[in-house]
Amino acid sequence: MTRKNGNYTVGAREGMEIAEAFLNKLFNGALIMAGDDTVFIRVLLVWRGEGDGPRGKTCAFHFVDLDAASGGLHEIFALNNLGYDAFVGVNLRWLQSGGKAAVHAASVVHCEIDPTPDLLPADIEALAKGVGASFRVISGPTGGQHVYFVLDALLDPARAEMLNKRLAEKLHCKDAVHDVSRHLRLAGTLNHKPVYRGMPPFRAQLIIEEEESDEIV
Repeated sequence: MTRKNGNYTVGAREGMEIAEAFLNKLFNGALIMAGDDTVFIRVLLVWRGEGDGPRGKTCAFHFVDLDAASGGLHEIFALNNLGYDAFVGVNLRWLQSGGKAAVHAASVVHCEIDPTPDLLPADIEALAKGVGASFRVISGPTGGQHVYFVLDALLDPARAEMLNKRLAEKLHCKDAVHDVSRHLRLAGTLNHKPVYRGMPPFRAQLIIEEEESDEIV
């Protein structure tokens, strides 16, 4: 298992390296499978401070390939450092929009596992590690994780959403969002939510598993 460390003591330069590795794992195969279709990697920024941020409450970036996304990370991280949380649409878009109708096809099955009184961080780690995902993101200081299975073929969105739901059930989590248009935290960026609880921002971690399961659910 390779852990791309990330917490608030890791700087923006290291964070961008984490983000690049994450985007490559998430989209490299999908972009190849998309072939000559025009598709976009979507990154959504949400302001966590008071009032409006310098780019409003929200703003979105759309990149045609990984090179463009890598070049755009400097601006994304600058805004992240100012107080925007950064999220990535987990599937490629064929329109520059956040809705389900804009999704090109599903290239990943995913699940968000949040801690509950009955599901502690150690339990989450054991579940997430044991499922054999392609990679995982630890999104905050309480141990919540995003689990990803990268597919070797594009799936119909309805089929992918069924697998998202089954994965959530397998992991005993209460994740009720199975939408293929979902946005999840961009690994390597700062999560500003802990600030509301008197804690420092948390830089989301990327964990790449050495062995992946051939079965999602």
